[in-house]
Amino acid sequence: MSIRYRQPEHVRIALTQDDWILVKKHLTAGETRKVFRRMIRKGATGDEIDSLQVGLSKMVVYVLDWSFQDATGQPVVLREQSDDDKADAFENLPTEAFAEILQAVEAHEQAMERERAEERQQALATASP
Repeated sequence: MSIRYRQPEHVRIALTQDDWILVKKHLTAGETRKVFRRMIRKGATGDEIDSLQVGLSKMVVYVLDWSFQDATGQPVVLREQSDDDKADAFENLPTEAFAEILQAVEAHEQAMERERAEERQQALATASP
């Protein structure tokens, strides 16, 4: 028998200006579905992907916390906020900060996909015929 569940893990990713984000290392099936669900909007001809939500939906689900402060130097609380409040916080960022977080999240996502592919290969290599 194999263990199919993962322990929840977090990864701290360094950003420019000594900032950081804390992200989920891996998403569960439900979290992955949430990413896609946040991208869908009702269109005239049925459901369609809202291209403006694609990156934002990943950020909302992956990012748990950050080191960001507002214009007065007060921490911008992200941990334990609702998905909508997190989306609002991301959308209120300057464009370059939003892009930096999105790029970090997507690079992390790709690294975790490579890690899972390697795990599958190792499992297949050690599986008995």
